[in-house]
Amino acid sequence: MINAYVGGAFQGRRFRVITIDNFYSCVDDAVAREYFGQMVRLRAHAYGPKYPIGFLPVDTPDYFVWHHLLCVEDGDAWLPVAGFRQVPLSRCDLSNATIPLLRTAQDANAERHVRNLSETFARHRSQGTEVTYSAGLAIAYEHRGNKELSEFVREFVAAFHVLDQREHSIRETVCASILRFKTNTWFTQLGYQPLSDEQGELPAIKKVSAGGEPMLFMSLKELSPWCFECFEKLESLVNGRLLIRTQPVQEEKMAA
Repeated sequence: MINAYVGGAFQGRRFRVITIDNFYSCVDDAVAREYFGQMVRLRAHAYGPKYPIGFLPVDTPDYFVWHHLLCVEDGDAWLPVAGFRQVPLSRCDLSNATIPLLRTAQDANAERHVRNLSETFARHRSQGTEVTYSAGLAIAYEHRGNKELSEFVREFVAAFHVLDQREHSIRETVCASILRFKTNTWFTQLGYQPLSDEQGELPAIKKVSAGGEPMLFMSLKELSPWCFECFEKLESLVNGRLLIRTQPVQEEKMAA
């Protein structure tokens, strides 16, 4: 836990991170059910006003990935105000699910993007290494104007990228930055770079299911020094995390 250094409505309040690791495996846990529902509510309120009716900011992998929720103290409870998820390729393969970023490229008929991602995933499968898709970044809609909170969320995301790499032996992470919100600017601060191939940097494509939202695919192979600075700065937040999971998930050994 960490005492808030975010002003406004959060003055003097404490923050804590709650991680739900594979909700489906711990569905009998009442706390897991409570915060999985809170995660869905957070996403619905954060994405709903910005996207067309019919767009769903949740999908099948949400049931078996891990979610990090940044929560603020609210009486005797912890209220999520931001969060993101990591979608590991190994768990998608185990559940016979297409990793969502690849589905986005397929829906857009973006051949270069499909080929790039397919080759990346095939390489990690053959090497027995993990690659994740980082997504679902959301800040509670009613707090989007709080610049101090936004900066705190950036540091939280950076710190937990470090934790994720260490806990899950992640070798590479891919993501899609939303150009409308200029997230590519601070994703670069974490160490992400646009995907590229022999023809150069891959252009932005449109996400069909989100009303044609332009997005840029990016990849992270080496965390920036700033991420480790955030990890050290938020050490008490990392150490005070509530991790909700059953026994360590038996990951399927990736086929060669």
